[in-house]
Amino acid sequence: MRRILIVLGVMAVGLGLFALGYFSKIILMHLYQPRVLAHVDGIAISDAELKRETLFLKVSENAGLSDITREDVLNRLINDRLILNEAGRLGLTVSKEAVENYLKSFWENYSSQEVNNLLREHQLSASAWREIIRRRILIEKVIKQAVESQVHITQDEVEEYYWTHLLEFYRRQQVQARQIVVETLAQAESLRNKLDEGADFKSLAAEYSLGPEKDKGGDLGWVGKSDLPRVFSQVLFKMRAGEISKPVATEYGYHLFLLEARKKGGKISLEQARDQIAGNLKINKIEQAFQIWMEDLRARAKISIENIRGVK
Repeated sequence: MRRILIVLGVMAVGLGLFALGYFSKIILMHLYQPRVLAHVDGIAISDAELKRETLFLKVSENAGLSDITREDVLNRLINDRLILNEAGRLGLTVSKEAVENYLKSFWENYSSQEVNNLLREHQLSASAWREIIRRRILIEKVIKQAVESQVHITQDEVEEYYWTHLLEFYRRQQVQARQIVVETLAQAESLRNKLDEGADFKSLAAEYSLGPEKDKGGDLGWVGKSDLPRVFSQVLFKMRAGEISKPVATEYGYHLFLLEARKKGGKISLEQARDQIAGNLKINKIEQAFQIWMEDLRARAKISIENIRGVK
């Protein structure tokens, strides 16, 4: 009899724990239901989506959370919803292959462990990340079809821009150079002797230079006279391509320069500038067309926004 009572007691405790767990889940589901922040044509946008989008921006665009306001993210989600609705109207979709190719490209410099750690750190599951990417690709497809494909730049527009912005099309004289910086004249002369004997300038710069560009073999890149201290430009712009300077004394030490190439200054012709102008004009025109298109979508939609203060 005692054994039966013990068994019945254990069963009662088990059933009690089961019931507690079951009803706790129900209670938690009710307590933590996502809060609706907005409706777009009858489709709800929740605080969970807001949080997920904020985390996505932090991962994909290296944005600090302090730089992103909740209002900005919600506004972005509303625009996205309107564009996704347009995708349905236009019959546009995104294949699994397109999503996988995008992910492969996005994570090409990360190991699988690093990917998992990054997603876990930002509380994003792999499936949630894939869905976000699918939506982003779909949004880009809609914008290309509905906006970008409608924007065209004429030759008259290109020529008008060129002749009204002539000052933009005068190229400065530039040189591409490398330098080695050392503390003493004796060190500079010793390195100059090695260079005269055929030593590699980049290797010596990486080994001996005190300059901040030593890890790039002393590369100063393409520079104009106004980009350099006067003492540098006076030397570099008198050198020939391939020439190595004598030691040049400055407050930083002693410099050896290698002039690798030079570009002549002067006016850039319309034909030389045509593609660049057309590209820039198209970007500006697309941005303007997108704003007009987006305003039209919002004007035709039924949008209601709740007070999102206090949403984290």
